[in-house]
Amino acid sequence: MPSPGTLALEIPSIGTRLALAMDPKPSSLAGRLPLKVDLLKWKQEIYFTTPIPPSDYEGAEVVKRVAPGGLYYWPPGRALCIFYGVSQIYTPGRAAGLVLGAIHLLDRLRGGEKGELRELGDADLLESGLVGEIEARGYKTAPVLVEGEEYQAAGKLIPGGRVHVLLYEESGHLMAESEPLFHYDGSLPARFLAARLRRIVEEESRRVRLDLSEAGYVVLSGVLEEGELGDFLEEYEAVWRRIYAEGLL
Repeated sequence: MPSPGTLALEIPSIGTRLALAMDPKPSSLAGRLPLKVDLLKWKQEIYFTTPIPPSDYEGAEVVKRVAPGGLYYWPPGRALCIFYGVSQIYTPGRAAGLVLGAIHLLDRLRGGEKGELRELGDADLLESGLVGEIEARGYKTAPVLVEGEEYQAAGKLIPGGRVHVLLYEESGHLMAESEPLFHYDGSLPARFLAARLRRIVEEESRRVRLDLSEAGYVVLSGVLEEGELGDFLEEYEAVWRRIYAEGLL
């Protein structure tokens, strides 16, 4: 089942369901879900007002710097905030957890669209042994919806940012793919960045690949045989640690 304290944020206008792995899950939400919310946009941030009082997050870490894919609580607006780019929080907030799912799709929102915050069902898309292996490595997991397609998402925060992967089974293999890193347009800067990323991938991993999505974005991917998931996740995280350490993304 999804990681404890995880809620679903349904965004029908972009065919997407994010999973909010809340740490801790606010007690003030008990009995108040599902909750209709107005999704507001500011720079590269989506936020929405909640009935959560600041007292629910008194013990949480105060933050002035946020990471894409982190979940944050902003006391002045009683708002939950999701950052998906380079924007930073307006005034200090509180660390509230982690967002699982395709946060890059949030850029399609204009602001003012409706969403729904609800309890997430118990069903995972992968068998329990695989989910347990993922969570044993410190990842939060949950089923998510990406443009109408279901995936099992796994993610955690490390120094520099979020490690996140979408997993699904196809033709007897476990398939893995990151969110888009950047759009590949064949320009010199794009080729230069792709070459640097390829070098990191080849130095850190045998199972992770630098790849191109069907939409033309550079991604990290993997095609895993039975028993390879643990090694893949170890190598995948090592690649991301290098990417963040070298300041490429």
